Amino acid sequence: MQSGLCSRPTSQVVDSVRYWGQLHSALQRLNWDLDGGRLVEDKLVTSDRYAEHGVAAAPIVAVVGRDESRHPHAGRHTVVHDSATLARVLDSAPPELIAKPAGGSRGGKVRLLQRHGSTWMVDGVTLSTSQLSDRLLADADPMGTLIQPRLRSHPDLTPLGGQLGLCGLRITTAMLKGGPILLFHFLKLMGRPGIVDNFGGGRNGNILASIDERTGEILKAYGRSQGQRFLLTEYSHHPVTGAQITGTRLPLWFEALDLALRAAAVCPECPLAGADIALTEQGPMLLEINAAWDGDYAELTRGVGLKRMLRPIWPELAASEQAKQDAAELLKL
Repeated sequence: MQSGLCSRPTSQVVDSVRYWGQLHSALQRLNWDLDGGRLVEDKLVTSDRYAEHGVAAAPIVAVVGRDESRHPHAGRHTVVHDSATLARVLDSAPPELIAKPAGGSRGGKVRLLQRHGSTWMVDGVTLSTSQLSDRLLADADPMGTLIQPRLRSHPDLTPLGGQLGLCGLRITTAMLKGGPILLFHFLKLMGRPGIVDNFGGGRNGNILASIDERTGEILKAYGRSQGQRFLLTEYSHHPVTGAQITGTRLPLWFEALDLALRAAAVCPECPLAGADIALTEQGPMLLEINAAWDGDYAELTRGVGLKRMLRPIWPELAASEQAKQDAAELLKL
């Protein structure tokens, strides 16, 4: 119902996939076959890879409390283990920061840190710099907590909720033997103030939209209206700003597509990956790469089942033949 399959021909419904048991298991088999699991599950390792190859990604101010014996990395970013050093880093950092666990997923445990004069506002609590440093170290993820400047949406996205938070793209690619190709993509718009654009089936109040790949024009947008438990509402206008969504052309669209392909090319361990890309005033920036992504959103935004997208490219997918065979059986290709 959420994917709109109930209103489509049976020929399309049979090409859909169930996330658990089919897609999730198949993606694990493919993307974790070599060192892909570590590459995408550890955001610091991902950032190191992007920095090594000059791929534009969200900058990192510091890494807090990482257990480097258990989680080695390339050392391109400084790891802070003491409060005094972290306090100095925070004092010289931009006034708005994002703290997120290097091993987190789906926007969990992401915090906004805002400096006001000599104090910081965090989760509605005012802290001194030293108090904030102590708290960040005490709460640090075993893989480390990444401290990053807060990114802002490109000004052209302000009518579409850009002032509510950072708007991003999910661009899924397939690594073939001849190089990466685009598989499917969608836009995530903020439907209410927040620091993460996770759609969560519409439960988070955000909006998901399909895009014309040839032009960057928004085609359809979906969200969950108040009181709805399962079905999504199609929006032609933004529910908060009232601005028209459909027909609007995204800024930096072709640059974002190119960035996603470059990211896929430097991460060949993950033959089916989903890149999260922010559209900022400074240009498109990679936030992270996902080895597990939501195939039902492909069906919602493209109008065809994911299996139909995968079958033609499967023979050329750049993965071991055993991994492809196992994943094909899980997907029932």
